[in-house]
Amino acid sequence: MVDLARVLSLQVLFEDAAAAAEVTPAMLAAYLTAKGWAREARMRYTTWRLGKHWIDVSAESTGEERLDVIADVALVEGRSPLAVWKDMVEAWPT
Repeated sequence: MVDLARVLSLQVLFEDAAAAAEVTPAMLAAYLTAKGWAREARMRYTTWRLGKHWIDVSAESTGEERLDVIADVALVEGRSPLAVWKDMVEAWPT
């Protein structure tokens, strides 16, 4: 039997927009803040920075757009997008 940690370490494509839409702006903000990202509020979006990396997040983002954010965060963290998504929805529930 394969354990969950092994599954979450796999570098797989995460393309489930409905699952990504479960990540609310509050969950995303809490996760990024806890991971050391700095927030810069803008009129239509928020820019999050971590060192030389940055991502823009719209408060009205769709599931498809959140997929991109999750993928970008996973790339910066060197983690699987699935693992990042799991942490966002489990550790920072609304």
